[in-house]
Amino acid sequence: QGGYMFTPNFGAEGRLGTSLSDDQVPVGTTTSTIKINTTASVMGRVQANLDYGLSPYVSAGLGSYRAKAENSSGGSATQSETGLAGAIGADYNFGEGFAVGAEFGTIAGDLSTFGVQAGYAF
Repeated sequence: QGGYMFTPNFGAEGRLGTSLSDDQVPVGTTTSTIKINTTASVMGRVQANLDYGLSPYVSAGLGSYRAKAENSSGGSATQSETGLAGAIGADYNFGEGFAVGAEFGTIAGDLSTFGVQAGYAF
């Protein structure tokens, strides 16, 4: 994830990601393994800079993802979606440009995300 704050309250960001683990889903008498191969988005960001270093924010823009499902009986399918993306979260700024944060998001209305991040502002 990278971005630029044009003002203290408005910025733009680009993101690339992947899943850390696969999901196992029972389908009848078999099991399917679902993996998110890639996610990408470009979003605008609006944030409030509150006391004590807390900065809640919302982001909105366009995003896409690519997922693959493999069935234990040997079948597989790939799905790609592109659509609106959004996130809501908060950062805690420690000072000296270092921050940590967490957020919930969605891509194309199909994929829900949760992220934990650490960052440094130059």
